[in-house]
Amino acid sequence: METIGMPGLFARGARPGMVGCVMIVVGLVVGAAALADWGLREWHDWSGPAILLAIFLVWAPINRARKSALDRRIRQVLEPWAEERGLVFQGGAGNPRTTPTLDKGGMLSAVMVGPIGGDSNGFLAHYTYTVRSGKNSYQVWMSVAVVRFEGREGLRLRLGPKQPLWGGTYGIFDDWHQFETESTEVNTAYIIETRDETDEVQLLELLDPVTLTTMLDEQTPPLIEIDNGTLLVAYAYRFGIDPGVEDLSWFDGLRAEADIWGARIHAI
Repeated sequence: METIGMPGLFARGARPGMVGCVMIVVGLVVGAAALADWGLREWHDWSGPAILLAIFLVWAPINRARKSALDRRIRQVLEPWAEERGLVFQGGAGNPRTTPTLDKGGMLSAVMVGPIGGDSNGFLAHYTYTVRSGKNSYQVWMSVAVVRFEGREGLRLRLGPKQPLWGGTYGIFDDWHQFETESTEVNTAYIIETRDETDEVQLLELLDPVTLTTMLDEQTPPLIEIDNGTLLVAYAYRFGIDPGVEDLSWFDGLRAEADIWGARIHAI
């Protein structure tokens, strides 16, 4: 797959427009003037803000142009890819904030809508959210499948491999608690959590012996969340468009997992 390289000031196809070029020129002039005045005379109170303004005027249009170029590349790759699979590339979407991970308030992008997991309007997407701890923060990147279903209101479940998909630990939620299955192997390999008001009958029907055995055979288990009538299936760091996503088959894997879990939900 052809990639967007960024070895120079501008990525190919990522040149700023007229307004951006004007901002860059103004930024260079302001920065040069501030540095020249400092070199010939002395540092003034306005020198620091002037240099910061110059950096912003140069950086902002370049960053915007690069983002626009990547967005165009994602559309160029995903539109035909989605069409071949009966999906429609939509670009962006609102966050339903219906599961613990979606409730992080992150952004959905590269959205492809269609029949997934028994939902005619399910979707595949990239999802990013920010984790803040004191003065530090970092972004979590993942690819997700999101499916809505009716009924099963009492079905609330978070299930993922013991080794977290991202970061050093899974998020802690006050109203979720660990659930132990009757399989020692599953309890060792997976973190399984439920909410206090979970219908345990539905949960045991979903996590039947066949499902538990299948989970142990998973080579790359995803994070599964079922809450508020939403199924979320997520892989971390699976961005496959040039600099971000290396392998579009991750989207195929997400869709397959969502189809399996969607069928399990509808069967109980």
